[in-house]
Amino acid sequence: MHMNVVVGKDVIQLFSIKERKKWFHNQSFRYGETTYEDEDGNEMPIDDFYGDEYFKSKEDLIAFAGGESDDFSTIDNSFEVYVKRYHSFGEKDFEYWKDKAKEFPKQVRFSPSFDCDMRDFGLRESNRFLGTTVYIGEDIYFAIPEEEQDKWDSFDRYRAEDRDDKWSDDLFNDWEDLFNFWGTEHSCYACGSVYERRYQGQLTEKERKDFEDLASKKDGNQLRIY
Repeated sequence: MHMNVVVGKDVIQLFSIKERKKWFHNQSFRYGETTYEDEDGNEMPIDDFYGDEYFKSKEDLIAFAGGESDDFSTIDNSFEVYVKRYHSFGEKDFEYWKDKAKEFPKQVRFSPSFDCDMRDFGLRESNRFLGTTVYIGEDIYFAIPEEEQDKWDSFDRYRAEDRDDKWSDDLFNDWEDLFNFWGTEHSCYACGSVYERRYQGQLTEKERKDFEDLASKKDGNQLRIY
């Protein structure tokens, strides 16, 4: 499996100067507070950034830089991006990065090639960083306090429609997985909104138990933790 591992300025400091020169490619020049360099080498307004081979979205890039929402101020002259390229990437490599960057999980991204399935590592294409992402159905979402709801992002809205045996998406492995989530055997009821929230590091036992308790009171199994 081919993989690019993208790391930030705090993670790169964990390596010696010799190791940095040997293993990493500095890509910091591609990103700035007002512009970025696209895949063709053209300078483009940063507001037009909608993802590239290392970051899946504008929000992902800002989160990597330590900012929030549309705050591009963190992508300044001190912003650093380094890439280590793997021609063969496996479970041991993934575990290595989990341990190496455990103090800075937001500063690691996994950018897989076409032959690498992030599900092999307990991740999803929408969740290519070290940490935890929690997905909940709308029944759980509306059961949590309103002030907590603001911390969640909309992941997708699932509509009632027929799905063939080859169907899957970034969250569900197949239609049976989707049906199990909503607690139904009929496509017309396998619908509703799913929300996501990212946590740095692993959930505490209490956080996990609180989610599981909420999910147990709702139809299906409207909880996924990755």
